[in-house]
Amino acid sequence: SWYEPIGPLTHMEEDEKGLFVRGRLLVDDVPRAREARALIAAKAITGMSFGFDVLVDEHDKETGITALKKIDLWEVSLVSLAMNPLAR
Repeated sequence: SWYEPIGPLTHMEEDEKGLFVRGRLLVDDVPRAREARALIAAKAITGMSFGFDVLVDEHDKETGITALKKIDLWEVSLVSLAMNPLAR
């Protein structure tokens, strides 16, 4: 959870799929990070959750797609089941 971090984000950038993030699990210092690494290896954790506020968006009425143009990102977490199947 956001109040129990398991490591820092080390890189973020927008790519052709969306937001790409890379982080580092602090497995030598944080027991939950070791647990997370084991769960990732076992494919029990397969997704990510992003907490954010939308600052600017643009809705296309024809496609029904809303593009997030500007957000305030405040949290990134590993999860076993992502609400958005593309959040991997």
